[in-house]
Formats: sequence, structure tokens, C-alpha cells
Amino acid sequence: MTKASNEGELVERMGTFTIRRTKHDAEVRAVLPQTVRQVVIVDDGPTAKTAAAIAVDAVAAGDRPLVFAHLRETAAACSREFATLCGSTPVQSALLTGDDPPERRAEKVARIKEAGGPAAAFATIDSTGMGISLSNFDVVIFAEMHAIGTRNLQAEERVYEVTRDRPVGVYYCVRRGTRDEQIARLVCEKLDQADALLGPDRDSESMRGALRGALGGARGTPRPLVDLAQRLRSIGC
Repeated sequence: MTKASNEGELVERMGTFTIRRTKHDAEVRAVLPQTVRQVVIVDDGPTAKTAAAIAVDAVAAGDRPLVFAHLRETAAACSREFATLCGSTPVQSALLTGDDPPERRAEKVARIKEAGGPAAAFATIDSTGMGISLSNFDVVIFAEMHAIGTRNLQAEERVYEVTRDRPVGVYYCVRRGTRDEQIARLVCEKLDQADALLGPDRDSESMRGALRGALGGARGTPRPLVDLAQRLRSIGC
């Protein structure tokens, strides 16, 4: 053992690899916000409409919702439903899909963050990865889930920041008896397999518990449609 420095080697390696602490580290997890997950079972109509209604309610409560979908068509449908529910009430919104290059998506999010005031975003799960900060959103709503469970967890994590002192609310909209329910059950199975191989994960267990609890008979209740203009006035917007 020598006292020689490995600084040169470290600098060289960091030019290729990124070294970071993850949310699985105890010290990091201790300062991350709590995540509160809820499954909303949809009996009639598209999940896009239910997701948009939850987003409207979140905006009226002073939060900034981020609505995720697997397909760009679903994300666009959520955006249209949201605009319809908002009516003439001015609420900033952004649609983030692969139709725009990454820098354009980042610009849309930055514009919302800089402007302040009521806002919402609608995005495909795979369109908001590297280079796009989503920490200014408070509520995450899945109009549809990705069949790979970890993709959904990664999407949730994009709103985390260590300075946040409020819980992050997460809603999963699942229409019973459809492809949505099949995907939700598949997500649970795949997360079971991942935890068996890699060890238990608190967020994975929480997601599986919420999904299985709802699909096993306990029914989530969609939050009611609200008069957005009236709710915004009540909180001084």
C-alpha cells in the first residue's frame, strides 16, 4: 500500500462514467420527499378524461400537475381534455412528446417555471429524461402506465428534489377490464421479479401494494370535476 494519489485516474474515469449517489442510499432517501400513491379505477370513458380532471383539481388546489402517458396520442388527448375543462381560465400548459427535439421540450418546461402561476404539463413517459428538469411539478398522474414497471418509477422520480418539503402525490388511472388493467397486473409481476433479483425496494413495494389493493376489489374513486375558475379565485389566483 502506497500513499500515491489516484486523482489522475479518477479524473480520467469521470470523463467517461458518472458517479452519483442514488435514492437507495439511506442518507439520500432521508431528505427526499414522501411519495403518496393512489390508484383511480375508471369504469366508464377514457382514462385521459379522468387524468385531466385530476389535473384540473390539482391546479385548483395550487399544485402543478404532470400527466404521463405511454403513447403520444394519449398525452395529446389529456392535454385537449384539460384545455376543455379549463375553459376560459388562463392556465399555462405544455405538451412534451418525441415530436419535439429535446431542447424544445426543455424550453417548454423552463418557460412554465419562469412564468409562475397555474400550470400543467402532459408528457410521454420516455420524452422527459436527460436534460429536462421537472422538479417544479407537485403531482404526478399516469393516464396510462408503461408495461415495464421501473419506467413508471423513474418517471415519478423526475419531480424529486432534496429541498422539497411537501409530499409528491402520484395517481395511476386504470380502466378495469381493459388493456390498462392487464398492463397494471404485468407491472406488478415484473416488479416482483426485479425485487427478487435485486432486493426489496420501498417505492416498488408501494406501487405494487397500491395497484393490487385497487385491482383486488378496493375501488379508487376519481376526484370530482370542479369549477376551475371558482377554485382559483378561492385561493387568490
